[in-house]
Amino acid sequence: MMKRPDLSIFEVEKKKILSLLHNDLFQKMLIILSTYNLIRKDALRFLKTGHKPFTRRNALKLPILELSPDEIFILKSRCEQFKNNKGLTRENSVDGLGNDGLFCIMRMFNFLPIDQQIKSKVEGYNIIKITFKHQFGRPNIVLYNKVKCSL
Repeated sequence: MMKRPDLSIFEVEKKKILSLLHNDLFQKMLIILSTYNLIRKDALRFLKTGHKPFTRRNALKLPILELSPDEIFILKSRCEQFKNNKGLTRENSVDGLGNDGLFCIMRMFNFLPIDQQIKSKVEGYNIIKITFKHQFGRPNIVLYNKVKCSL
């Protein structure tokens, strides 16, 4: 009768690998949340101070100082999305902005789109995964945008 091999060494290695994976995922999640928190903080600052004080403190001086009341209202409604933690998952995607609206608000926060992919279609809407690059070296972030399908 053949002796069964001792597999305990594999269990130890498996636990080490899982621990490393867990730490790596945890680090990545912290980076994502830190970057999102920067966006959320900027959105809250815009809502609290208004667009002129926000623009004066913005590195790229965005948005422009001369905006109509309608444009200010639109920017505020876009900022509300981040106040409410939208965009990090497909299920809780940014909603009602369209890609141009999301790109505009992210430019205001010094992020530029570098990649986008349609990830799913839900009841007449596309869920679009968009990767944004920070213009001053912060980590990239992926946001999900729910956009009405066009014909």
